[in-house]
Amino acid sequence: MLKRHQFAVTTVACVSMLLLGVGSAASVTFDDVPSDHWAAGAIDAVTDAGIMNGCGGSFFCPYGLVTRREVAAWLVRVDHYQGGVVPPDPVGIFEDVPQGACQASWIEELWNDGTTRGCNQATPLYCPEKIVTRAEIAVFILRLIHGSGYIPPLCTSRAPEERYVDVPCPNYWAADWIEEVHAEGLSGGCLKNPPEYCPTGAVNRAQAALFLARVMCKRYGVMCAQANGPSGGAEVVGATLDDGDEGHEVVGQ
Repeated sequence: MLKRHQFAVTTVACVSMLLLGVGSAASVTFDDVPSDHWAAGAIDAVTDAGIMNGCGGSFFCPYGLVTRREVAAWLVRVDHYQGGVVPPDPVGIFEDVPQGACQASWIEELWNDGTTRGCNQATPLYCPEKIVTRAEIAVFILRLIHGSGYIPPLCTSRAPEERYVDVPCPNYWAADWIEEVHAEGLSGGCLKNPPEYCPTGAVNRAQAALFLARVMCKRYGVMCAQANGPSGGAEVVGATLDDGDEGHEVVGQ
């Protein structure tokens, strides 16, 4: 894969950037994303559209793990894809994201859009340094597609043979969301036989590109060819993370 787009300053540098639309960024070659990489098409599409960017120089860092801080800007850009967005100055919504913090304006815009409810119901926290899990990304992408007030069907409404074997239903906090992303074709899981989702698996940058391309396809009808992902259907997953009750995306009414 030889042609790429990249913002002048990467997310890693923590500079808020305006989404200008397709063709707004300078073309760059990502030396670490060969043309036969399983997410090459998705990476190409989301970087060309100005949704994601590289990690520095001519690198994309496809297996770099994604934090909740970093993902905020990508999710906001998808949500405002057709009109662009300049996040307003932060006002201090979350106790763990000071107004001068890296990516604060994008994180607060994610809250304003209703895509996040933070990571703690009792205290307004965002957990910006927490690595995004596959369970959390299911929540984020369904809210992007269906709106901030969306509540997915109960996992118990699906036949047992249609569910992932590693997502306890109804006892896992994100079971309803995970089964819905599967039903809508937004995830191929992490293993086909037996069908597993790897809910506590870390989301890496390549996975993020694939998930975002699938949202773009479903919501805007673009990037559909690039959203297909690996030929086997399953996404390549990062390390398994501790997924305790404290610190994950808040769901429910």
